[in-house]
Amino acid sequence: MTPSWHGPILVLLHSLTASSTNEFSLRRDPLGHDPQIEVVHLYQQFPVGVAVSRSGRPFTCYAPGLDALNVYNSSNDVYQVVELTGFDTDAPYPNASYNQPPGGAVDTSGPFPVSAGLPDYFVSIESIFIDYDDVLWVLDCGRVIYESVLLESTYGGPKLIAFDLATDTVIRTYVFSTEAVRPNSFLGDVRVDTVRRVAYLPDFSPDRNNAICVLDLDTGDAWRTLARDFMVTAMAGFVPFVQGFPLYAVKVSGSGQAIGPVTIPFGVDSVALSPDTDTLYYSTVGGRYLYSVPTDLLRNRNTPATEIVAAVRVLGEKGFAVGLTTDSLGFVYADCNEQDAVSRFDPDTGKVEVFVRDERIDFAAKLFAATDGYLYFDVTQFDKLPSVFRGQGPLTLVFSKI
Repeated sequence: MTPSWHGPILVLLHSLTASSTNEFSLRRDPLGHDPQIEVVHLYQQFPVGVAVSRSGRPFTCYAPGLDALNVYNSSNDVYQVVELTGFDTDAPYPNASYNQPPGGAVDTSGPFPVSAGLPDYFVSIESIFIDYDDVLWVLDCGRVIYESVLLESTYGGPKLIAFDLATDTVIRTYVFSTEAVRPNSFLGDVRVDTVRRVAYLPDFSPDRNNAICVLDLDTGDAWRTLARDFMVTAMAGFVPFVQGFPLYAVKVSGSGQAIGPVTIPFGVDSVALSPDTDTLYYSTVGGRYLYSVPTDLLRNRNTPATEIVAAVRVLGEKGFAVGLTTDSLGFVYADCNEQDAVSRFDPDTGKVEVFVRDERIDFAAKLFAATDGYLYFDVTQFDKLPSVFRGQGPLTLVFSKI
């Protein structure tokens, strides 16, 4: 909406320097183009994840749970996981058939539509990650948008798939139980500890049923931790400001009709591991704080919930972010979307700084610190999607590195 006020605006500024032409030289926001940033890819679909292998192979994913145009319906030519092959080209990974399940991603055979439960196909990829062993982990949240409604998942949809990048074949598929990942869960990220054989996956469901899920990679068992705790749920009334405008989600009725704007309802969405994997960092979409928790408490399924809650540390504000990553030195990076920036947290000093700021960073999403020394991130323009109040498309989506 355009503000209705059209009257005069009086601005009082400090330190004006008058020029001989009766104009004023004002201090301005120095936001511009940072030469450190290199744009390496232009997307054709809405992206939400990025990962780069040790050999330099870049991958990304397109989320059907966030953009209806990414949902495969048996007649459209869209993919969910791709390898970027050029500045504006990509190829489905591991192949087209894995990305395009028979019958599409929506099951309409019952009394009401649900997301398809297909363990051998991608249904709704939400995040990807490459570990130290160069294994590509693909997270399927199992929920897609259909007629403007985010459908619930069915068993077989939510899963984590490990791919061997040397052979481009599946190592193992972990299908989540409906107890660990419920039909209304919304898994948003994944980090893998290859030494202790465990994965961490945040559930940022908009209904506040949030948690950090833990997956034992040897047994395949998964469980929920910090479930519904206030430190994993969205702050009440949280409203971020992106490029000068307040950002709201769109509330939708059961029939898919937009009712109106609501404050950001999404909880814990992003996780990152310290280099020694002893600490899990996390943040919520509906908040600006960075949190940490010892991983030994999460890995032990019998740890009392009260002990885990007591061990969570609030590390301070890091900005409005939907993505986290860490580098080999232990710095924690976050997209800082109210400042068109990427911020960096130093665990040794407890301080946050602006790592890079650029007018082209129009709502960055997931970040990945690669072994080539670059920090990679997507610029998604998420605030312009139809599911967001003020959504105004069309989008120009880029993949950048610093």
